[in-house]
Amino acid sequence: ALMLHRLVGDDVLRTLLLDTYMFLPVEQDWRRPKQNYMLLCGPPLQVKRVNKNRGREESDDTQRGRARRKRSRMTIYTAAQLSPTVVKSVSLDANAILPRSSLFYSSAYVPTVGLSSTHILNQRPEKCQLLLLTLLGITKKERSRWKRVRSLGIPMCQEIFRRHSKCDYHRLVNRYCPLPDFCAESRDDAASTSSQPAAPVTLSKAAAAYSSSNGVVTFLRAVLRQVFPFEFWGSDHNFEQVLAVTETFVKLRRQEQLPIKVLMQGIRVKEVRWVRGGKEDSNHNKGASSWPKSLHEAATTRLTNAMRWIFGQYI
Repeated sequence: ALMLHRLVGDDVLRTLLLDTYMFLPVEQDWRRPKQNYMLLCGPPLQVKRVNKNRGREESDDTQRGRARRKRSRMTIYTAAQLSPTVVKSVSLDANAILPRSSLFYSSAYVPTVGLSSTHILNQRPEKCQLLLLTLLGITKKERSRWKRVRSLGIPMCQEIFRRHSKCDYHRLVNRYCPLPDFCAESRDDAASTSSQPAAPVTLSKAAAAYSSSNGVVTFLRAVLRQVFPFEFWGSDHNFEQVLAVTETFVKLRRQEQLPIKVLMQGIRVKEVRWVRGGKEDSNHNKGASSWPKSLHEAATTRLTNAMRWIFGQYI
């Protein structure tokens, strides 16, 4: 860096450090490179917006941008509680893209394994009506739809709250996504009373400490099976279809996108009784094929909104 400073001077070096992306390859084994890189300098790897007034790109990592993201993070569930129409206003166009930015950048630190304290499932169990409204994207003002779905939807939401409170996320993530061997050895060395200092963890080892996509998929499979009851999916066929989409969702590359219409591929809407509503009777399978077109379209819209909530707010 000193030699480069002597060659190019202050202005050029300042431009290189502030506006140029420089990456350092981080590899554990150079014979089998995994293409891991560490950003040395330059603006953060975030989506930039163009300031039309100034005619140049402006990074979102400013004090105003961080404050705006913090406010939106703190009020996302409060807004849904005050007005569930927030969920309804989201575009459910078949070609709309499912947002995945929270998978790459996290503005909040969650000290425990699981959902954040502001998540709707970590609220009081009395919020089961709010959860049902959020899943379906309807309001209580739509009295005919609300009366139809609440008889089956509210008991199901109560069961989701109960299962979520008993789900041990920490045990599941340790089982399906365990820590690498060197992390476990470092933790054991720190807990021991031996006077020998623990071996330092190199940057190449830390960069290789990741969970495989297959491990993440099996973890999500176990979580979805434990938290959501069978009535939520309607059938084993629907649950297997959701797991197939989950595997696709996890294994997408950074720039790849997943449209909302993929979430409903292969889903049998008529087998999901709670999105239609009404009282459960012994002959419900007999009349399952006699849904009118308007009822089937409304149930499909509600289930699409529920699937979008599963992938966007839960997974």
